[in-house]
Amino acid sequence: PLAVLGSLGVIAAFFTVTFIATAIRHESPGPGVIATVLIGIAYVWLAFLVLWLLPRPSVHWTALLPGAVAIGLGMQAIHLINVYFISYRISTSSETYGALGVAAAILLSLFLIGRLFVAGVILNATLWEQENARNDEATEGQSPNRGDAT
Repeated sequence: PLAVLGSLGVIAAFFTVTFIATAIRHESPGPGVIATVLIGIAYVWLAFLVLWLLPRPSVHWTALLPGAVAIGLGMQAIHLINVYFISYRISTSSETYGALGVAAAILLSLFLIGRLFVAGVILNATLWEQENARNDEATEGQSPNRGDAT
């Protein structure tokens, strides 16, 4: 239960960071660019927290960084696509699609975010398995009982 509550808290933090950056971006373009960069860093940090809270093997914290960076940058890309493309498309075609267009855009974003988190976890697992395979091969190659004739 604590992990679920922690994950929900981190998700709420994602939304809070997004709303703050959006407010800064609407005020002026200069700080808006800085806010866009900072929100990307915040997304990476929050994704790292989510990956840390999720069930995982006992690994060093650096093993979670590739997935966190992928999730953070992907979240930033989804956010920018929503802000600069999808919101414009919905506002110009609101008479045609109305609430269904808004609902479809939200569902698409949530679907992409879900796929993004799965991709981040798979990336971490794949890199971890490759590292373990390399370590196992190196350990076997240095074994004293290699069958050499002496």
